[in-house]
Amino acid sequence: MKPTAIKTILAEFQELNRQRLDLDRQSAKLKVQCDALLDKLTAGEAGSGQYGPYLLSVAHKKVPRCTDWNGLHDFIRQEGAFELLHKRLTETAVMERINNGSHVPGIVVDEKVTYKVEAA
Repeated sequence: MKPTAIKTILAEFQELNRQRLDLDRQSAKLKVQCDALLDKLTAGEAGSGQYGPYLLSVAHKKVPRCTDWNGLHDFIRQEGAFELLHKRLTETAVMERINNGSHVPGIVVDEKVTYKVEAA
């Protein structure tokens, strides 16, 4: 690829990335504002119903939260209850073991290309 083509691609990338980051920041601010409004509904114990042109449906869902990781870890090991866990790796911890010479069964290390684009 010619340097001029790369320069054109990088310039377009920088502009689109700038726009995307601006939208991400705007979206994050709007999410905080939306969450604050939902918190007001929760604090006010709003119930399901029609409020003018708006229909509000309120549902309650039980969500587990761990307060004793050691106890949970022991339970999972003793019971073989690994289905309680998400099946995803902590990339940093796995790579740290591999880089220190440990063999981690069932793991294959793929190489991924990353690009860092900065203004010169």
